[in-house]
Amino acid sequence: MTAPRILVLDDDGRRHDWFDARLTGHDSVRSARDARRALQENPPYDLVFLDHDLAEDYAVVPAVWGEDGRTVARFIAMMPAARRPPMAHIHSSNWGAACEMEVILSAAGLRVTRAEFPLGCPEAIRAIATLTGHPAT
Repeated sequence: MTAPRILVLDDDGRRHDWFDARLTGHDSVRSARDARRALQENPPYDLVFLDHDLAEDYAVVPAVWGEDGRTVARFIAMMPAARRPPMAHIHSSNWGAACEMEVILSAAGLRVTRAEFPLGCPEAIRAIATLTGHPAT
């Protein structure tokens, strides 16, 4: 059995450090554009971790905002079923947008969990390990 394929989307380096300390072999991206590219160009993922608010440049005040997690959720929903990840965990603190993402992904047939980071992330890692029969770490 192969290790679960996991994609992490977040613009916060500290969150990437958290995932890096708990996972090996996962793909990490910081923008909606890079997430779409990873979803399109790589073998299908088993689990995606999605943030919503994705700043392109925090050095500028106010921050420069581009595409967000909803963009990625819509992209996943439009993917052919065989390419769609079966599970997503939304770890955004933007409650309203996270709810919208959950609706989009659930309607596309994904198993979706949602909680502010880092709540729910360890459980999602364990759940995908159970589904695939292989540890995610």
